[in-house]
Amino acid sequence: MLKKGSAVSALKKKICKKSCDKKRPKLSSWKDEPFSPRDEKEVETEDMIEKMKLETGMGMKMYKREDMMSMSEGDMETMAAREAFSSERQAAQMEAKQQDL
Repeated sequence: MLKKGSAVSALKKKICKKSCDKKRPKLSSWKDEPFSPRDEKEVETEDMIEKMKLETGMGMKMYKREDMMSMSEGDMETMAAREAFSSERQAAQMEAKQQDL
C-alpha cells in the first residue's frame, strides 16, 4: 500500500482496524513520577566511555562516588582484579591482531 501511494485513510482503515478494536488494559499499578533530568557531566562521561570503547575496543565502567563509598574493601579488590584481567586480555587481543597484519 505504501509503494502504491495509498491514502492515509486507507492505510489506517487496513492497519489500525485490529489494534484499534482491542480494549486497552487498565494501568492499576501506574505511579506518575516527576521528571528529573540527568546530570550533564554523567551523560558526557558515558558518551566518552562509549567513544573510547569503539576506538580502542577496551570497555570501561563508570562508578558513582556513592557506589564507591558503599563498597567493601573486598569489593574494591575484586573490581580492580576484574579490570586488570580485562585490560590484559584486551592488550593480548590487540597484540594478536597486530601480528596477523
